[in-house]
Amino acid sequence: MNNTSKLLTPEQVADILQIHVLTVYNYIRKGKFEAVRLGRTYRIDPEDLERFVQSNKSCKTEIAEKNTAVELTKNPFPLPDKKLGRI
Repeated sequence: MNNTSKLLTPEQVADILQIHVLTVYNYIRKGKFEAVRLGRTYRIDPEDLERFVQSNKSCKTEIAEKNTAVELTKNPFPLPDKKLGRI
């Protein structure tokens, strides 16, 4: 971090991510965001925010790729059981 004037408030982060500001505070409390406490408020480095977005983006992309692979291996037209017998 080169310039502390570029630190973001939780309100700014909430606007950027389009989430509620209380969610941002919860993420800070749970350690999902690295934040600096200044007096009674927090500040978040934009680089930390970008790292948070990228780490969550890659996890969801991997899950989506796995789900797509599983769906492609499923047969959409299963054959009927051949255990039908005649009397």
